[in-house]
Amino acid sequence: MYQVGINENGNAVATAYSGGAQVVGQGGAGRIEKGENLAIPCQGSSPAVLSRVDAGQAGTIIDNYYRSRYPRSYDGRYRSYNTYLDDPYYYEPSRRYNSYKLCQ
Repeated sequence: MYQVGINENGNAVATAYSGGAQVVGQGGAGRIEKGENLAIPCQGSSPAVLSRVDAGQAGTIIDNYYRSRYPRSYDGRYRSYNTYLDDPYYYEPSRRYNSYKLCQ
């Protein structure tokens, strides 16, 4: 799960909430892993800045995502971002159906 956007300083920001990503910009490239942000300046010669996500803010983003995607079945387990990071399977309500299990 990723988020890409422009922050209040006009920098391109890529966030990996899970997984990893290769980020390429005019000023260079870098790899981010789950729980990391990479801010790349869109203008000027400032260096890219790698940082950790704020766990409280990330928990809210992840929780909102699952609440909107699965409004009838999501149980709120990812209000804590650390719970999300520690879950090896991630929430997928269709796992309980036999048809899903047959495709695995």
